[in-house]
Amino acid sequence: MKLSKMTKKIDELDEFYAEVEGNNLYIRQKGDGDYLVRFNLRSNDLYEGGYIDGTILAQHLNDGALEALEIIRKYLDERENQQRYILPLGVDRDGDTNYLGINPNGLNVSYGNNPSVHTQEELDAAKKQFPAIANLIEEIKEPK
Repeated sequence: MKLSKMTKKIDELDEFYAEVEGNNLYIRQKGDGDYLVRFNLRSNDLYEGGYIDGTILAQHLNDGALEALEIIRKYLDERENQQRYILPLGVDRDGDTNYLGINPNGLNVSYGNNPSVHTQEELDAAKKQFPAIANLIEEIKEPK
């Protein structure tokens, strides 16, 4: 499930809507905009860097709060099962492998044992964002 599909499903709920701000997804109440869930989109763990408001959850158990959490869980499960890729650039003179890292704010180069890992969805978005390196991404990507 893509992020856009997940947010659309949440928007269809009576009491909640989804909003992406930076690296975070917020599930907000339609009435006052308070958020039920804050979720770090770079994480595969709902609780890592995230927050679930217990008061709002208790108030809306029958009004879609659990359904919203289930939609997020399904999104995470599908995302976790996606193939992951690394983008090796080569080896430097010290013998460390250098990797290309892509994020919404730009590109970076990392080295050593901690390469940036990307899903195909993230690579496709990067090819649109950085068309000059679209062919390079396809040429160097390797399954993690």
